[in-house]
Amino acid sequence: MSRTLFKDFLVSSIDMGEYSTDDTIAFVLPLFRTVLGLHETDLVAPLECEDALFVSDGILDIDKTLAHPPVPALYRVQALFPGKKSEGLEIANPQEPATLASYLPGYRCFEQDAGHHDPQTDLFCLGLVLASIALGLDLYDPQDLQLFIHARTNPIQQNSRIHPTVSRLITEMTELDRSRRSQDLYDVISRLEHYRDYDPEKQTDLSNVAGWVDKEPKDRDGFILNKLRNLLFDISRRNRLLYYKPNLRFVNLTVGSLPAVLHHQSIRPDLLFTWNGELADDLAGGKEIVLNKYLRFDDHAWLPSCLDRVRVEARRDLQEYGFSQLKLVIAFLNWHNLKEDAAERIQTPVLLLPVSLKKNKKVKED
Repeated sequence: MSRTLFKDFLVSSIDMGEYSTDDTIAFVLPLFRTVLGLHETDLVAPLECEDALFVSDGILDIDKTLAHPPVPALYRVQALFPGKKSEGLEIANPQEPATLASYLPGYRCFEQDAGHHDPQTDLFCLGLVLASIALGLDLYDPQDLQLFIHARTNPIQQNSRIHPTVSRLITEMTELDRSRRSQDLYDVISRLEHYRDYDPEKQTDLSNVAGWVDKEPKDRDGFILNKLRNLLFDISRRNRLLYYKPNLRFVNLTVGSLPAVLHHQSIRPDLLFTWNGELADDLAGGKEIVLNKYLRFDDHAWLPSCLDRVRVEARRDLQEYGFSQLKLVIAFLNWHNLKEDAAERIQTPVLLLPVSLKKNKKVKED
């Protein structure tokens, strides 16, 4: 399988002219999905390495062996926004440390130079890749980088054929200020996959609303409240109550209760964590349940650490927000969205029970 480094690929691809919207999306989506897979395993993509990004048989990919855990140093990133008065639009000199957040040559984020790297940092880098392909720019080239900086908030001035969905994603993903940057790669991928469903009504620029300046305050409030009401229910893929995806933030207790046996006849149904018998009565009655009776910690080495992660996160929510978001999913709805992708099987939690998780330390086991 032939590999071409992305920085070398740019030289020849840009000479061929701008990609169409469909070509752009088809080219970047495999990379976006790969990075999403890394995020779901609590890793970040090695986008700071120039040699990690490559094109293989016409598909954009990344060297997953170089993926690594997130590097938290958010306080250093926040220090680059003194008072949030300025969005540094200058090109930082690679020989000097940046004093303000800025766009750097290539496809790395200024946060990486500050010693911070998390999934939102990857979103910034992926936004640069999307912009490079959609606008026909080589961001290693200082002149092309300047063109991107000036066109970033309105990419259509660089490519009049760019679709509004792609244009808006470029602007959102490459925001220097993290509070204004895209937060969810699931949502980005979904918007690219269904870019033709772009609804301008959901992206209202109040300055373009006829008579906005002359409207009475009560009329303004009514207009804004109506828009907010329409956006209140999140039906995007970031909503885990609609699109459940197993990852390290969830623990499947039924799987954890399955013993590693040679013959399935050896499994005792009454010792599985399923909605039946004594367990169903205890859950319905709100009684305390000892998980050691059901979970096979010896057979599943991942169970203790995953349960502990869930327990700590629930405790943090309780301390910071005053309530715990921990729920036990009793039933799922398995369904298909026939309009968008009839082959995709979607899982949605439909019955959730609020629970608490305690860890009792003992000599032999927790």
